[in-house]
Amino acid sequence: MSKMYLVALGLLRRRNAAVAWLGLMLAGVMLTGLHPAAAATSSSSLLAPILAQEGMSIGQAWPVLFTSLGVIESPNGQVHHCQALTGGGSVKLMSLSETKSTAKSTFNLYYEAGCTRLYVTVSSILAGVGSSSSNNPMETANSTAVYYGLKGQKLGTLELTGNVQFVGSSTSFSSIKTAGVGIYTPASAAPKVNLGLACTINLARDGAEPCEGLITQNFPSLNMALGSVTPLTLNLSTGGIVFANTPDKPTTLVTGPLNSLSVVQPTDFTLKIAGPTTSYGTTAVKGIVSSNDDLFPPPPVDWTVKDAVHHAAFSLAVTGPAGNSRATVTDTATGANLATLLVDKSGTGSITYTASGKHFAVSNWMLAD
Repeated sequence: MSKMYLVALGLLRRRNAAVAWLGLMLAGVMLTGLHPAAAATSSSSLLAPILAQEGMSIGQAWPVLFTSLGVIESPNGQVHHCQALTGGGSVKLMSLSETKSTAKSTFNLYYEAGCTRLYVTVSSILAGVGSSSSNNPMETANSTAVYYGLKGQKLGTLELTGNVQFVGSSTSFSSIKTAGVGIYTPASAAPKVNLGLACTINLARDGAEPCEGLITQNFPSLNMALGSVTPLTLNLSTGGIVFANTPDKPTTLVTGPLNSLSVVQPTDFTLKIAGPTTSYGTTAVKGIVSSNDDLFPPPPVDWTVKDAVHHAAFSLAVTGPAGNSRATVTDTATGANLATLLVDKSGTGSITYTASGKHFAVSNWMLAD
């Protein structure tokens, strides 16, 4: 998805573009990763699950973004028309109704061409605050996305709410501001995840786009809630997506008592973690997605998460045309393997911890606590 492509879509279909940028917002959130901080009695046994949880959640980024772009690219309003996607998969618009101030739609994305094996179904409601001819128009978006695995099993539900403001006139937008929050509810008994992100996207030039992602989640096995605030730079002008922290703005990790932390939106375009927090440390994230036109991009697709203080790193790469991924967590001081993860293109599979030999499930890129 090129910058110019997004600009054109925003100008031609501003209402649906609001959902696209809400998708980008949540994509940025997922790029921050789930950042489980260690308990007060931190030990080397915590490094693998900490970095595995953070690293695997990055896998949600592109599917969420592509899901939201599907609202824009739904086949010209043709309900029940199956449209094959360039890089594999397909999309079908299930329903669409519009008024001057709102738009409601439901569409499905599928793993293969032909609209046979369901990947995600998305229902969205958009409400326009300003008219299409006003300056600096702002819209609100509410969306629900339900994800399914390759075997048809329900993986979880992502509910999003947010604001999108197009800065400038309706014929010449200079930038887009987004901010919002989301809750991911796994189909299993794993705890819910609270998400948030604020971004400003400059449409007048290509380059780095500043964002800030937030996340909190209960971890009962650690008897605490965990969270993070991640300043993140996205580059959408390379034919794919390149993302990273900058050295002066690393991810900050926090902990708190169970049920104490949440992501809140005190104003239209500001977010914060609410609740009593204790600082844990920082991590650095960088990676690349090879193509911005494919639902399941081919290699090279890879990313790393590094914790310099605790001398550990997570790395993942898509290994072939089937979309399977292999990831490892290593001790960077000794080179020892701490964990290995194998997942299919839906992010479903398992993790094996080297020290104990124990196996645990991974579903939709998330580890069960």
